Amino acid sequence: MHCKDEGPEKCAKDILAFIKEKYINPKIALVGYQPSLLENLSKEFKLHVLDLNPANVGKVRYGIEVEYGILAYDEVVKEWADLVLCTGSTICNGTIVNFIDINKPVFFFDTTLSGAAPILGLK
Repeated sequence: MHCKDEGPEKCAKDILAFIKEKYINPKIALVGYQPSLLENLSKEFKLHVLDLNPANVGKVRYGIEVEYGILAYDEVVKEWADLVLCTGSTICNGTIVNFIDINKPVFFFDTTLSGAAPILGLK
């Protein structure tokens, strides 16, 4: 079931607390525009946001420009980020393969991947 009402905000605060507990000032690649996550993370960490939706790309959200995921992938995910928070929707569009075994922590979020993640051994 997708988050509704206060769910996205609670999830964002839980993810923020998790990152602060486990990591010291990581540079984060947020893959998939999720407003609550972006709002909360942008207050605490350096981050880039990648998305494939033309309605989001190029827009500034919470002080961060949303970058086109395909073009920014190498520079942001492979070279810049210490940690990747990745939408589970990547399993639907086939880009999930770009976030597996990349030698840095990758954590997936949203319900789209919730069933497959344990089977695939994804965090």
